[in-house]
Amino acid sequence: MIPVVIDTNVFVAGLRSRGGASREVLRRALTGDIQVLFGNALWLEYQDLLGRPVWGETTTPVERIQVLAALAKRGRWVTVYYQICAVVLQP
Repeated sequence: MIPVVIDTNVFVAGLRSRGGASREVLRRALTGDIQVLFGNALWLEYQDLLGRPVWGETTTPVERIQVLAALAKRGRWVTVYYQICAVVLQP
């Protein structure tokens, strides 16, 4: 199984369209063909998106919540570590 991180723009595009690559990524994630990885920050972004006015008429608010719940069941929680990198510029 291929592990993937679904960026929020792919999540929105997949739920706004009836076809296309983003919709296919969501379909494959929901059928278990790919394994979705997410951490706390990304999950909070998904949830925040549900309340924004970015949605078309392709899905209802209830359907979007159902898709997110299904992703939670199929996906895998991972711990994301951030590394701070300092760049020093010299003249």
